[in-house]
Amino acid sequence: MTVSEKPIEYYQKKGHYNPVEAKRLGVPLRVSKSSFMQYLWCPRQFWWSYVEMPDLRPPPTPEMERGSEIHDALDDFYDTWAGETVLRPVLPISGDPAYAAIAEMEEQRLEGWGEDYFGPVEHEVHHEVYNEELNIVMVGRFDAVYRHPDGGLVLGELKTGNMGANKLSKTRKELCFYKLMCDLMGWGDEFTHFLFMSPDCDNAAFVGDLLGKTRNKPSLILGDIQGITIVEPIASRSFTAMQKSLSNAVDGMRSFDWRMKWNDYTCPVWCDYHLSCEAELLGVN
Repeated sequence: MTVSEKPIEYYQKKGHYNPVEAKRLGVPLRVSKSSFMQYLWCPRQFWWSYVEMPDLRPPPTPEMERGSEIHDALDDFYDTWAGETVLRPVLPISGDPAYAAIAEMEEQRLEGWGEDYFGPVEHEVHHEVYNEELNIVMVGRFDAVYRHPDGGLVLGELKTGNMGANKLSKTRKELCFYKLMCDLMGWGDEFTHFLFMSPDCDNAAFVGDLLGKTRNKPSLILGDIQGITIVEPIASRSFTAMQKSLSNAVDGMRSFDWRMKWNDYTCPVWCDYHLSCEAELLGVN
């Protein structure tokens, strides 16, 4: 158990990410998009990150550092955009093709949506809201909020790395988490669409499947060589499914359910704690 060093008044207002500490202190559980998705991915991985060793974070990988740099570049661009219609010189000049893809796709969105709807309403703003039904504090920093030219607001998310159906589904669940936060903050039904920006996408089969959709067909913006921006209406089915997943995840966190979801491929590749789980599976500890 991690001993909380901050005064109890802090946690009464903010909640605590560690379910063990939240129960000990008698305060709400604090849940971010990342902690929610990590628990869904594997409760044992969540336990390592938020219960057993919450102050120990592995160093960022080169992919994580690159993703942060691209996010920062887009944020800086939104801060300094002054109505330019040719965006490629505005974004950083780099050998990384993701920057060119973002500029190409955003030029098309600017042309299609118009200057009045192009700039975000807000971007990279930290939000916290209390969810009374689940007794949790929901935490998030939205990549961007746009105003759709047909009316309503758009929640946007930038994802580096390639894009496929599974990653799109995961990102959609993340944006549904943010949509619930917006509802609780009083934004209500103003949010009508999600926007997924993937400047690294070169998955031709995935793009072909999206182009071939006949139901709930999204709007697509493609880069010249790579990259895709997907704008889709928010589906009530996806939103309801996320709420059920969140409720189940919170129940699991509070009941201290730290079971592992072992996979011979994904765990060694994507989890920093896989050696401990391998040892347990082999009966070493």
